[in-house]
Amino acid sequence: MRAETPNQDITIIRFNRDDVFQPGYGGTTTIARDAIVTRKARLSSDYGLFKTVVKGQTLWIVNVYLSKGSKTQIQELFMGVERYLTVDDMKHLIIVGDFNVNLRNCSDQLDLIGALGKQLGLSVIDPLLFTRRGATLDFALVPKQAAVRIDIIETVLSDHHAIRLTISIPDYKRTRTFRILDRSVASAGTLNAVWNSRNASDFLHLIHKFRKVNKLRIFKTLKRRQVERKLFLALVKEKTEETKTILTKYWEELIEGNEKLRYSVQSKEAFQFLKRVFKYNQFERRDGSIADRVVNGGHVITEESDVNRLIMENLKSIQVNETYPSYEGHIPFPKLGCLSKHEVEDVLKRFYPGKAFTDDCISDDIFLGEHRDKVIEILCDLWD
Repeated sequence: MRAETPNQDITIIRFNRDDVFQPGYGGTTTIARDAIVTRKARLSSDYGLFKTVVKGQTLWIVNVYLSKGSKTQIQELFMGVERYLTVDDMKHLIIVGDFNVNLRNCSDQLDLIGALGKQLGLSVIDPLLFTRRGATLDFALVPKQAAVRIDIIETVLSDHHAIRLTISIPDYKRTRTFRILDRSVASAGTLNAVWNSRNASDFLHLIHKFRKVNKLRIFKTLKRRQVERKLFLALVKEKTEETKTILTKYWEELIEGNEKLRYSVQSKEAFQFLKRVFKYNQFERRDGSIADRVVNGGHVITEESDVNRLIMENLKSIQVNETYPSYEGHIPFPKLGCLSKHEVEDVLKRFYPGKAFTDDCISDDIFLGEHRDKVIEILCDLWD
């Protein structure tokens, strides 16, 4: 298998039988040239995973041999890969070998391989030719974005034909890590500034000083969120039910639950689901908005251009209210005097704790009732 990326040119040749001489045993041999193998992991007695690095580029390869091609063996294969590799690693993953599942025949095992591969971002690559005695038992799964060409090579080293992959894998960037404000640190700095200030100027000065002194402590790095793989887990755990039945039940439950949300206060989440799932699957929603029909004058309008026009007209009508004056041109910002304690209190009562805060390091503790009297005292001269 020859794999090429913008910064690498490596050759890996995969044969269908491992270097095992005991009768009745089988396996897969992967011979790598111009590559450094930096890590190996045995996922089963018959196959394993290894990491190769060429010119700083990484490629993960699983050299598969499934002796029976059973549903349980397929589930164990994908469970092992999912547990061992991260989401970023799977962007450079190739699963190749003897699956003992015939691509020429429709079967539950073949459906399972395709479904589990899709959950990991992989596509099945069909050699289009027989690899052993009128069956295609040897094939590969590669990242969806990879450009692949597959060939069959006859060899005397095995009773299977060899597979040669010419594959170009994009150079992915690893997932960024994010840093956010540490709420506990910001809260401590805010409360310290509140109780040691006499006016708004003191408060802002102490906040600025605290942020400057603690600039290395006020941020924390978020842990990478674990990918929620509900469908993947359902596919690898179910031993008797057919794959197509599992997929149908999964999507029926999701769509049914989403329909309930559409007419509730959580309608926003429901429409986000429709946009994410059906954007490219339903013709009527593919190029237009999610709202594909409206009621106008007691009639249901379904024509896309009329629907879009009526929506835009309604949006324009609610953005302008002729009963209020409209402001045009430059309006100077007014000079504001001191606020009274009643005015400050009235403003603070409209805010609630639990809000997000920015990197000015002022937390929402200033809205808590137990600090209100002191906050009112120091904010009265905020505009002075």
